[in-house]
Amino acid sequence: MICPICQHPNSANAPSCARCNAPLILQNKYAITQVLARETWGAIYLGKHLAFTGVTFAITELVPDQRLAPAEQQQIETQWQIQANQLRNLQHPALPRVWDFFGENQRSYLVTDYVSGESLAAQLQRTGTPFPDATVRAWANELCDLLSMLHAQTPPILLRDLTPQNLTLAPNGDIRVMTLAIGKPHVAAPYAAIECYGTGAIDARSDIYTQGITLWQLLTNQLPPAAPDRVAQPTLAPHAMNAAISPALASVIVKAIELNPQQRFQSAVEMARALRNPSGVSAPSKSRDTALVMQIIKLALGLGGGASTLIGIGAMLLLSVILIIIVIAVLFMELSYLKFIP
Repeated sequence: MICPICQHPNSANAPSCARCNAPLILQNKYAITQVLARETWGAIYLGKHLAFTGVTFAITELVPDQRLAPAEQQQIETQWQIQANQLRNLQHPALPRVWDFFGENQRSYLVTDYVSGESLAAQLQRTGTPFPDATVRAWANELCDLLSMLHAQTPPILLRDLTPQNLTLAPNGDIRVMTLAIGKPHVAAPYAAIECYGTGAIDARSDIYTQGITLWQLLTNQLPPAAPDRVAQPTLAPHAMNAAISPALASVIVKAIELNPQQRFQSAVEMARALRNPSGVSAPSKSRDTALVMQIIKLALGLGGGASTLIGIGAMLLLSVILIIIVIAVLFMELSYLKFIP
């Protein structure tokens, strides 16, 4: 068996590569044939079932984070097992079906449908053209339906990687999630909400933010700044960059990507309702959440959400200057919002 990572030839039944120790056969039934992606948190493999010819799967590997204390790592593994078991009992047209999950060699594995096809991100790059308003609106409704199901579980399942890089189209044109990475810490910038940077709890509204950024990209073929940068850099409404986008759909997206989670849609059900009736979307409040602003300031100073560092006089002066800058930026952002949102 040829190792898909280092190309070293191994014996036919070798469980791992003799050179690089990469997994080759898992649970004595799944053979790894290709590496689809490698990340800091693990990898995604293409695999086949040894007992069934022609049956392929996506196998997501989660490796332990050596930076975490044993108790924290155990908590992550327990949560992973709970969510894997939940997903195995769920079905949705946009979701890869989960067939199996297990632990082996201190690593966790999730076996799902292999969803092939060109990602929406690759399509945007290939054509250089945004997707039509009506098409994206239909996809948004499908994604809201999926998120509604996942967020209704106990405990709620966060999809996290709801990005154009992880979305493709089924033969009938419906949208599909390509891979499930339930152990992934959080999605990368600029799709990550501000709370993913340590300013608050990550919950269903974080998925809504990610979906909003994804819809923005699909409609404009551009990306707004990362959430922390948007504090001092007002973001234009998407239809200011693509006149073909209806102001009504733009208002839904702008609400979905509000920095303050309290000002976003509070559920995927609420967002779906707004997609059907965008006239009911209320404009964001001009008074920003002071607690959120202070959390962002602490993030900028590198203090983190739970830091208890004593700040000297010089640091306090710096804090005051940053606060003044943020207040001015927020006022400017409100003016920009009023300018571009009818």
